[in-house]
This record gives sequence, structure tokens and C-alpha cells, in this order.
Amino acid sequence: MNVALLHPPGTGGQKTLLHKAIDRLGARAVSIGFSEDERVGGIRDIAAMARILGRLYDAVDCAGMKPPIVQSIAQAAGVP
Repeated sequence: MNVALLHPPGTGGQKTLLHKAIDRLGARAVSIGFSEDERVGGIRDIAAMARILGRLYDAVDCAGMKPPIVQSIAQAAGVP
């Protein structure tokens, strides 16, 4: 199992408790810097990115993100 852990840019590098738990279960977790700034490309770009994440990962963690962004990612990615 592969899990994408989305986080704000600049906060990666250190493993979170969730990342450590995923590792201990034998799955792979990848931290990915993600900016919620909708001015860059808008919801369409977020949906395109989510579709790619859905093809590469079995699950995507969006903890701490705005609900509309999480909904867009959830709908487009097609994974939990």
C-alpha cells in the first residue's frame, strides 16, 4: 500500500506520527508539499493533481486542509 501525505510547503522533512504508523504497518508513505493557494491554478488544477495521486497511491491524507479542497481531491482521486 502506498499513501500520499499532503502537507503545506516547507513543513515536510520530518516524519509525522501518521507517517511512522504507516511505515510500521509495512506500507509506504510519501510526504508531498501542497499549496492550497487557489489563485495559482484553481480547482481544475487541484482535480488534475488528485487524479494523478489516485493513480499512484492507494490513499491520500489531507489533514488540516480546507473542506472544499479536500472534497475536490476526494472526488477526483477516487481513493480514500
